[in-house]
Amino acid sequence: MASAAPNAAARPPRGEARRTLITEAALAVISRVGPDGLTHRLVATEAGLPVAATTYWFASKEDIVCAALEHAAERDLRHLDTVREASRAWTRDTLADELAGMVEDACTTRREHAVVDYALWVEALRRPELRPVARRWIDAYAEFFASVLRNVGAPATSADARLVGAAVDGLTSHHLVADGAFHRAAVAAQLAPLVAAVAG
Repeated sequence: MASAAPNAAARPPRGEARRTLITEAALAVISRVGPDGLTHRLVATEAGLPVAATTYWFASKEDIVCAALEHAAERDLRHLDTVREASRAWTRDTLADELAGMVEDACTTRREHAVVDYALWVEALRRPELRPVARRWIDAYAEFFASVLRNVGAPATSADARLVGAAVDGLTSHHLVADGAFHRAAVAAQLAPLVAAVAG
């Protein structure tokens, strides 16, 4: 009896699905070794594909890093859309704690994503061709915080939104490298004066 055809789900993905698989594998590699350590071979191994598959879609390491930055930005903004929806229930009284919760989430549940995001932002500082993606990411991030401020009844100026975003980013980066347990209440206390200033 002839053997059954292989399950289609077990076959390597083709077309854009394969490109996405390679890009996600690149993000996993960057989380471990950073953009400088990324190679076609490491990405191919992570994706479970031959090296020829990565070079077909991305001629150079730089092309993979650029695609990874775009993919990370899209992934982060999809997550922010979920948080934006949840923020409809936030109030001025809970805002500092909720923002501290965002920092906690980035440093725990979504830690690998946060590490990759920061690595790619630093790469954009060094490589001008990556900056348009980074700028769109920053602008979308600012609009997210503006919507959060509006949801709690704050004026939500562009300057306020960018300041809140910078504070959350700064605290996240500090706690990613800090030793010991994360203390949400302490972070909320750090954010409280800023919240009071921008939200009244």
